[in-house]
Amino acid sequence: MRINTPGQVLWNTPRGQGVNFSIVAPVVCHIAEMLKTHNYPLRIPIRDQWHRKNQIKNGEKQLWVMDPDGYLLRLIQDLRTRKAEA
Repeated sequence: MRINTPGQVLWNTPRGQGVNFSIVAPVVCHIAEMLKTHNYPLRIPIRDQWHRKNQIKNGEKQLWVMDPDGYLLRLIQDLRTRKAEA
């Protein structure tokens, strides 16, 4: 919802509620180190996440961070695929 004032448009806050964005990054660890250097908190620390599809698992290294406007960002690095265990 917008609030209009003379010569200005303001948005209600907090923004980003219920919204998250997935962003592919070549190396998630570098981003995590940069955030740590600037004391910016991670919503969910780096972790490997595997999703099974039939006999294959697709992997992602991911971290979650909330941006200053309240948007949840999921930064992901492709870990390729591997065979699923029986």
